[in-house]
Amino acid sequence: MNSENNINKRDRVLLVEDDKDIVGLLEIHLLDMGCELIISYNGREGLEKARAETFDLIILDIMLPGMNGTEICKTLRAEDDHTPVFMLSAKAEKYDKMIGMEYGADAYMTKPFRIIEFISQVKSLLCKVGGSKALSDNCEDYEEVLDYGNLKLDVRKKELYMDGKTVELSCKEFDILCLLASEPGRSYSRNQIYDLVWGLRVKEYAHVVNSHINRLRSKIEPNFQSPTYILNTVENGYFFNPGEHYQRKVV
Repeated sequence: MNSENNINKRDRVLLVEDDKDIVGLLEIHLLDMGCELIISYNGREGLEKARAETFDLIILDIMLPGMNGTEICKTLRAEDDHTPVFMLSAKAEKYDKMIGMEYGADAYMTKPFRIIEFISQVKSLLCKVGGSKALSDNCEDYEEVLDYGNLKLDVRKKELYMDGKTVELSCKEFDILCLLASEPGRSYSRNQIYDLVWGLRVKEYAHVVNSHINRLRSKIEPNFQSPTYILNTVENGYFFNPGEHYQRKVV
């Protein structure tokens, strides 16, 4: 994930929504934000567009003709597509939110919603508003590089390098890694991670941290089944193991 914004670069957003009134409203605000917007009114067509092109953000309604939003998200994650996914739904039940987040969605909002909250969430997912509470509280020095030998985390650029090669992370994955790596050895419960990274205090959904941790591990661990960097605590929490190579330096 590269957060250095080229002023000539427009963030590409795929909106998959079958309600034309909602599409019209969101289109106005997304274009006003400078996004390049691609629209699909059908779930299966939206999935094909997501597969065929590169996007910075995918906004999915849950109830769609052809294929529902949760299945689209699940399919993309199974295909190792980690584009940030923002799910919208007219359903208010906790179950729907839980399923969407378990399938790998990065954010969820229930209709009707305030447009200012929608815009704020989009900016956050596009990494336009300074990151999450985790970054502001735990990675205060934005010039800092956390150097763990084979793993280097450039906090200012919001980039991760493994063996000298850039590793693409979603905003949430980067924030989780930054939170844990900024204080190696410190244990964080799932609820604490959810509160700090998502900014929400909803214990019912804290288990979605597990799916994001698993995605993060799949990208940084030499052996996913036997992790060496992100380890579990006996209380179902997590901590970062710096190994023998830990040093902090300023660039």
